[in-house]
Amino acid sequence: MDPEVLTNMEYVFADGKVTSGLRQEEGKTKVVVLDEINAASPNILIRLHEVLDALERNGKVVLSEDASESIDVDKGKTKVGSFYESSR
Repeated sequence: MDPEVLTNMEYVFADGKVTSGLRQEEGKTKVVVLDEINAASPNILIRLHEVLDALERNGKVVLSEDASESIDVDKGKTKVGSFYESSR
């Protein structure tokens, strides 16, 4: 790729499954399902812990990846579950 194009590129944050699940919508309860969480890398687990902690406290999740935007979370309107299947 042309070096000038790379120099002028701008990155834009886009919600993923977890952040879109945290954003409240009028009249909706959101469910975030975490599948194969045991395969997640440590940096993902650390970030996920921050999200779950904020959810438990009915606090705010701060998206440091998106100019420190804050998302208000409500554990009454957002549910998180996981699936874990051991290979026996």
